[in-house]
Amino acid sequence: SCARCHGENFEGRRGEPGIDGAKLATLGDQRLRLTISTGKGKMPGFSKLSQTQVDALISYLKAAA
Repeated sequence: SCARCHGENFEGRRGEPGIDGAKLATLGDQRLRLTISTGKGKMPGFSKLSQTQVDALISYLKAAA
């Protein structure tokens, strides 16, 4: 779901922002959890993800970005 807007390589697509690894590193896990779960701006929230899925996504983003 994320790649649809943020791109396969976090470069951003269709006018949506990429995911900046440096900025991501400055955000705490709690803030990332909140953004993923409730959304921000035009990004929808993914409230149906379990806590385990959200934690896995955060780990993936930190490792890959």
